[in-house]
Amino acid sequence: MSTESERAASAPERHGQVDFTITYDDTGAETVVTAPNGWKIRQVFEQGYKQLGETPRPGDRVEANGVAMDPYFDLHVKEFVAQRIAPALHFNIVSNTGGAARPDSAVQADA
Repeated sequence: MSTESERAASAPERHGQVDFTITYDDTGAETVVTAPNGWKIRQVFEQGYKQLGETPRPGDRVEANGVAMDPYFDLHVKEFVAQRIAPALHFNIVSNTGGAARPDSAVQADA
């Protein structure tokens, strides 16, 4: 019986494509992007945004297990998988933290 890591490690050789799961943390929406080995990681995320019906926002970050993926954006999918940077092939798009700003009236009421 194989583990999830073993299945993920063998998946890239499936017809020269890799399935990446992308979760958009703001909405909880999830999509699977099937990427050819020749794509760059940047293209995987661009396609993920399209499939999720979202547009990149200032401050958005792409992470795997809390690790920023932007240093790897120019790697090809095949290289990314071979280096086992994110063996689960699951990414999160994370927006700026901090929550909603309080309205001015709430600030004045506290004064």
